[in-house]
Amino acid sequence: MESPQLIEGESIIWAMERQKGIFNKRKVWEAVVTNVRVFQYSHEEGRMEAYCLLANAEFLVLKSRRVRRSSWAGPFVYYRGIGAYAGGSSSEYITVGTVAVMSGGRIITEWEVESPRDFVRFINAAKKQIKFCLGKGLDQSNTA
Repeated sequence: MESPQLIEGESIIWAMERQKGIFNKRKVWEAVVTNVRVFQYSHEEGRMEAYCLLANAEFLVLKSRRVRRSSWAGPFVYYRGIGAYAGGSSSEYITVGTVAVMSGGRIITEWEVESPRDFVRFINAAKKQIKFCLGKGLDQSNTA
């Protein structure tokens, strides 16, 4: 299935997708914020799961939490009580949270994103920029 087509003058501000498969990866779901609309699309079902105009959308952080993201690399050999070790690890703490997209006073969808407060600030700043450009009669494609 193809993604929903963007209309003329529409550009993507933010997008997130989920994929399935190890060797033959395929997109099964995507959430997109453009300069015109906000939508969530299921490629498996071939339908729009949530949709609203960006001007009518409000983004709200519902909950957030700090999680530790860690990685470890290096070989380990163990044979009959004798072991060899080499490698290292690294970790960092990130904030993950749920952001609700509201339109018409009701929640139309929820997304789990990294740095949810920064995400909401970013989208609100983009909305202000788009309103400013539309108010001045500027071409939307020149906004970045």
